[in-house]
Amino acid sequence: MSKPHKYYQLKKSLNSFYTTSNSYNNALGASYVNGLNDPSIKAGNKKTIEIGADIRFMKNRIGLDITWYNTVNELLTSRTISPASGYTSLTENTGLYKYKNTGLEAVITGSIIKKKDVTWDVIVNMSTYKRVWITNPSPNNWVKDGDRIDLVYSAGFVRTPDGQLVHNSGNGVLLRTQDLGSQARKIFGHSDPDLSWGIINNIGYKNFKLTFQFDGVIGGVMHNYVRQKTLQGGRHLETTQGEWGAARYGDVNGGTYVADGIVLVGTPQLDPVTGEITNWKDLTTAKNTTKTTVQNYVSRYASIQDLNIISKTFAKLREVTLTYNLPEKLFAGKVFRKASVSFIGRNLLLFYPSKYKDVDPDQFTQSGNTDLQTPTTRRYGFNLNLTF
Repeated sequence: MSKPHKYYQLKKSLNSFYTTSNSYNNALGASYVNGLNDPSIKAGNKKTIEIGADIRFMKNRIGLDITWYNTVNELLTSRTISPASGYTSLTENTGLYKYKNTGLEAVITGSIIKKKDVTWDVIVNMSTYKRVWITNPSPNNWVKDGDRIDLVYSAGFVRTPDGQLVHNSGNGVLLRTQDLGSQARKIFGHSDPDLSWGIINNIGYKNFKLTFQFDGVIGGVMHNYVRQKTLQGGRHLETTQGEWGAARYGDVNGGTYVADGIVLVGTPQLDPVTGEITNWKDLTTAKNTTKTTVQNYVSRYASIQDLNIISKTFAKLREVTLTYNLPEKLFAGKVFRKASVSFIGRNLLLFYPSKYKDVDPDQFTQSGNTDLQTPTTRRYGFNLNLTF
């Protein structure tokens, strides 16, 4: 009898013949796997250097805990293999997927007031990090070794050197770089926040205690998928307001909307990487006078991510808790030794531009794209704590 093929041996140890999941009518189903693991595969590597300090002042009234770290991640990579093998991909160690994450974290604590009947304690935390490619497995003109791993880039609209949007003189809608045959991409920024922060206040007065927490992020951008899709479908509130709202009734007559903007006289030439106009000296501008429908204009406006890239910067009143500790003398000789009641509110306020109220940036601090999210819920609660 011949020996089993090495990949057959591997299946018994690292691979599965099939995976299971719920299928039609919630019945358990099975399907063959398409991925194979290299026989000599090893776990991904992570090497971290960390330096920190914990400092206390004024008899521990003020504290500072600060940490700097640098982590190098070498991850597994997957490549396509011939379907004749029975599989479509192979996961292996190649050393071609490596990046570093450098960051700083700090926590500041302080007892601002510390008296018999009144206390006020504050905790402030801050963190920042930056992820950079060491070895990018799929480099291109926009993201290479040494660049940030979280760059947000996509096709863009044609703009003048001073940032004005250019319209198509033939149909009155915005002009995209791809309309001129260019595959250029615009880098809009990076998705990771520049700074994440939080502030927790604990204020006590006799038997009462008030705790409230603010937090948020500064910096970073993301693609507002919800706004783009609702604009495309004509269901966004913006399509009923302002110039769009006033002109939309003319769509039934072929369109009366004339966008405020410019057109170019001459043929623009674009940088193949950035999409910037390279022959600006050969062009002149004129005011856009071409009529179009609001539907066509908004459809073009929302056809790419460009004008739906938004900042992640926000602040939120995360939680407020008011607690009352009942006097312990009420429970002398009773079953309970102490008791407290608390009123709690969570996700009470979001400080973010109202124009983008269709998205909660708090759910996408680690992503460059939003999705069709479930709205964040403001919640209220009541707690009764009894100690035996």
